Amino acid sequence: IGKQLADQDLGVGVGHFYAYRLVEALGIDTEDGVVRCSFVHYTSPEEVDRLIESLDRLLP
Repeated sequence: IGKQLADQDLGVGVGHFYAYRLVEALGIDTEDGVVRCSFVHYTSPEEVDRLIESLDRLLP
């Protein structure tokens, strides 16, 4: 999902983010990890909408 979001010019982080044991305990492949979306005060509502729309298309 991280690559597919990047292909749509959406910057997200992918990995275990130093929570290796948690990711492993959740049964998530530590090689794949999780996707982290970060927002800051200058993230526009349009950018958030674009991310949500992209996730809606990508996730079952």
